[in-house]
Amino acid sequence: MECTWNRPISTKRRKRNAVVAPPPPRGRPAPLLGRLHFAGRHLGEISLHNGMPFLSWEGRMWIASRTGDPAPFKAVCEAAESILQRHHLHPSMLCGTAAQPNLDLPDRKAIEEALCMYSATPFKRIWPVIDAVLFQQTIEVAYNPQTACLQEWATAKACIFAFLALLAIHHKYPPSLPILDGEECAVKAQCLLAQVLQETTLVGLQTCFLLALYHLMLGQLQKAAVYNSLACRMLFTLGGHTIVVPLPKSPPSLDWRYDNQLRKMFWMLYSCDKEISLRTGQPPSINDDDCDLTLPHGYVEAKYLEEDMQEADAALLNDTAVPLFPGDLRLDMLKSKTYQLLYSARALRKSDAELIRDIRELDDELEAWRLAVPPTFRPWLSLRHDQPTSMSELRHMERVMVYVEYHRLIAAIHAATGRCSSWSTDKPFEMPEGVGSSMALAVEASRSTLFFIKAIVQNLMGEVFWMAVIYPISAVWTIFCNIIYNPMHAHVDGDLELLNWVPQLIQDMRKRRLARDEMVHMRMIDDFVAELARLAGEAVKKARRDHRSASSASS
Repeated sequence: MECTWNRPISTKRRKRNAVVAPPPPRGRPAPLLGRLHFAGRHLGEISLHNGMPFLSWEGRMWIASRTGDPAPFKAVCEAAESILQRHHLHPSMLCGTAAQPNLDLPDRKAIEEALCMYSATPFKRIWPVIDAVLFQQTIEVAYNPQTACLQEWATAKACIFAFLALLAIHHKYPPSLPILDGEECAVKAQCLLAQVLQETTLVGLQTCFLLALYHLMLGQLQKAAVYNSLACRMLFTLGGHTIVVPLPKSPPSLDWRYDNQLRKMFWMLYSCDKEISLRTGQPPSINDDDCDLTLPHGYVEAKYLEEDMQEADAALLNDTAVPLFPGDLRLDMLKSKTYQLLYSARALRKSDAELIRDIRELDDELEAWRLAVPPTFRPWLSLRHDQPTSMSELRHMERVMVYVEYHRLIAAIHAATGRCSSWSTDKPFEMPEGVGSSMALAVEASRSTLFFIKAIVQNLMGEVFWMAVIYPISAVWTIFCNIIYNPMHAHVDGDLELLNWVPQLIQDMRKRRLARDEMVHMRMIDDFVAELARLAGEAVKKARRDHRSASSASS
């Protein structure tokens, strides 16, 4: 979590433990999507490093006025800075300053066994990062340098290292294979990037995307965004954003496999690009108007097959099967439209009436998507902790992601009303028509997100922890702001209870042992969420004290 609390303005006049306004951060302001608004106030920014909020001076002062705490988040920020200072000195993190790593490939048999493992798991349908036949050619080049030029050989090696980095965090990586250090494999692939970028190829594109996906799954958003942008530029050069692939003949030709894999790369990059944009506040690298967004043949039908039909058809794991991808590609398109209509630079100039009109348009389109999903898999509009749920249809992770992405998109759409200039600062929820109902929907969607994650937490796979943890954090932030704004609302006690059990929920989401740098990030998340719960409780206590005092005075 990034912090500006301790950046001094005038140390000569500053008193010990006094609340001091930090200067505005240097450089250009954060993109609009990365700015946090509520009740017409600018509360802060989304950190480009990890996607977590950090507060502006105005946001801190507003929270201080509502909670009675003169220095909200100060202890958390100081602890985070201390942790990061110690962490940055760790030798394993000083990439580029150490000696050149050994770039020798592991035993070829181990690579081929790892490929077999990947090809036999449903993970391949969600993230079809390679085609098994084409990847065999990559292996051949990497282990026989005399058959290719230096650039092709280095690119093939980089692709293998990036592939192994991703497999290293897979929850089904078999213990019979050599132990992989994901960070070490990623660094080796990175060391070869100079050769990879000399010529744009499908293998080079896969290398950059594999590195982007690896860092995204570890919650390293800044690195993920950089590699994702590189991969997008390579994709455009290869034409993957406009190609439409016909159904395969039997057997599929190598040319068809190439085009099919290139198109799969487009959809994975499209999905990740929109997700990174929402998490960092940065504009997306892919402009929808420049792309052919024709969905893969049979995508919607394959996405929502019944469980027994999917599991009975082993052929679905081959490279000609319809890819499932994480979430739903149609939701990704709505994410893109949400950015353009509500969070782009052009959206900043819209009036309140125009903003509310666009929110209603997006809400209608999102509801149309929801109703188009088969009833068995259709996300609920709202979910409560005591609502009976059946999770048998959600054993596949991509369907779990559909549910949480749906509710987060509702929150993202309706939370844009927090930017409206017509909020009343004196009388809570006396606001223009449409703003109150929108904010209520954003808060309810955030509650539903937490209830849903709690219900399916045992089904989450370990490798998606950092991709999934953003959902409870975003939900907690929205609920927290709502409590701070109106600490006397009818659901406040239930919301406080939600905030207090979220730290345990996040702990339950962890299904694998975290590396040292991941533990540092985890500590910061724990501290941040705990501070939100504490401050929300203080706001409620203060509001109730003030209410009792006012009642006593009037009587």
